[in-house]
Amino acid sequence: MRVDIEAPEARGSERHVYRMRFYWLYILFGVFLFFYASAIFGQGLTEGDALLLLSGLLMLPAGALFPLIGWVLRVETTPEGLTYHNMGFYTVRAGWDDVDRVGRTPFRLMGRVECILLSRSSVQGWTGGAWMVPRSERKLTIPLGKSRWTWSNADELKRDILRYAPHAVS
Repeated sequence: MRVDIEAPEARGSERHVYRMRFYWLYILFGVFLFFYASAIFGQGLTEGDALLLLSGLLMLPAGALFPLIGWVLRVETTPEGLTYHNMGFYTVRAGWDDVDRVGRTPFRLMGRVECILLSRSSVQGWTGGAWMVPRSERKLTIPLGKSRWTWSNADELKRDILRYAPHAVS
């Protein structure tokens, strides 16, 4: 995944928007399409290939959702605070004084993930989709990613955090 940054100088504001791009999912989807097309066009379909055809038809809309998810899932920073939009399900807003620290926290099935940990926040929407984060922490956690493959440009976001909430970065 990669984060795109909308430079504030280009828009005349102090607002930064960090978007995720699911490049590794595009590669996985491309590999699937390659094998799917090879199976259909290379050998032709037989009577028993209905499951293959059905799975391919279901994967096409799923693959089309990746760019949409990448556009909706984002972190925005301003001099007043930060906002995390989680795939359209919920939004977390917090002032810079509410940022407790940047650190690793346990996620189900993912191990420890680097996050912005908040002391308080304003949440709008349904947080139930964030099942990997313990329920008590969903409103106080903004995930940054597990490794450099998830938010490859997280350094710019960290610079914003250091600029506005230096107490949070050790």
